Amino acid sequence: QADCGAEHAGRTCGHSCGATVVVTGASSGIGRAIAGKLLREYDCRVIGVGRNEEKFRGFSGTLGKAAERFSWQLFDVGDRAEWETFARTLSENQIVPDLVINCAGVLPAFSAYEKGGAENTVKTNFFSAVYALETLTPLLRQSGRPKMINIGSSSFLCPFAGVAAYCASKAALQRFSECVSMENGIPVSVFMPGFTDTDVFRSQTFDEGTKGFFRKFSMSADRMAEKIVKAIKKGSRRKIFGFFWIFSGHLLSLLYPVVAFLLQLDGEFRASAFHDFPAAHNVYFIRLYIF
Repeated sequence: QADCGAEHAGRTCGHSCGATVVVTGASSGIGRAIAGKLLREYDCRVIGVGRNEEKFRGFSGTLGKAAERFSWQLFDVGDRAEWETFARTLSENQIVPDLVINCAGVLPAFSAYEKGGAENTVKTNFFSAVYALETLTPLLRQSGRPKMINIGSSSFLCPFAGVAAYCASKAALQRFSECVSMENGIPVSVFMPGFTDTDVFRSQTFDEGTKGFFRKFSMSADRMAEKIVKAIKKGSRRKIFGFFWIFSGHLLSLLYPVVAFLLQLDGEFRASAFHDFPAAHNVYFIRLYIF
């Protein structure tokens, strides 16, 4: 579909107007906020992907008339076979997606890495986007304006103690997105949010003081969704959201060898930090070298 040139909710129509959009992770957090914005403001048809039907029903109940353009599919995005089934379902129903937004993700509790702790995180955060590209590309090629958006994380900018698998999965997603975008003819963008106030982050077992510290640099899911949709309309291929993380991420990356050396010297701090508060390294890191 071509842009209609109309205005919706006071906004001039852009790339996503009237599009058929697949959004993974649409039952909560950033994914839900993106889906809601596309439905309410841009007249999109949205197919949400997730595993919680109760959340989808609750979300649908908030959409008013826009609920007529919303549907959902329940499956595990980390399972290639389920993606293949989903692609067949779309094809059989003659549904051609114009835009696929891979927003599903998991953030396990902060802790030192243990054997077997990476598989589920990497499947959900990285391989889900790989499977989406592999299975939906034939359908996307039928669209007049195909595009895929992968939602990464600013955590790729520098190491964070306690989230090894998460950081690795997001770094892989970022580089994969940039490479395949040059290879297969379909634009693949990667957007990297900083801290966002979602259930995934709120469920971490931090003390209130630490949550308050991180909350200072967090953005609401609605605000983050607004920035992401704006970047989609502009045709951005790569975007990091949040000046703090653009600045501090690069700085922390440069300082990482020094901090790693100090933490190795301070064995007592390292042991107690992971026992009592797995994110202590990161707070220590940021406060010492930024503030």
